[in-house]
Amino acid sequence: MPRAILLSKHNDRIGAVVRELSDADFPESEVRLRVAYSSLNYKDALAIARGEPVVRQWPMVPGIDASAWSNAARARWFAKATACC
Repeated sequence: MPRAILLSKHNDRIGAVVRELSDADFPESEVRLRVAYSSLNYKDALAIARGEPVVRQWPMVPGIDASAWSNAARARWFAKATACC
């Protein structure tokens, strides 16, 4: 299971925790990635620090800049084991 930063909002307070997530925690997508290296991007660092208006839907897993390989793909244009960054 992937570990990720999870942002949540309760009573106008923003919380950020690192936790393991299951497939059910992610939206349905056409491509799954196996990340080799990652860093938090600027906009999502702002989401952690300030919350709104950057975050439009709660809870949120902030985005990352990453180097990765496709782990599974439903899209025909993106084959499994394709390197991407």
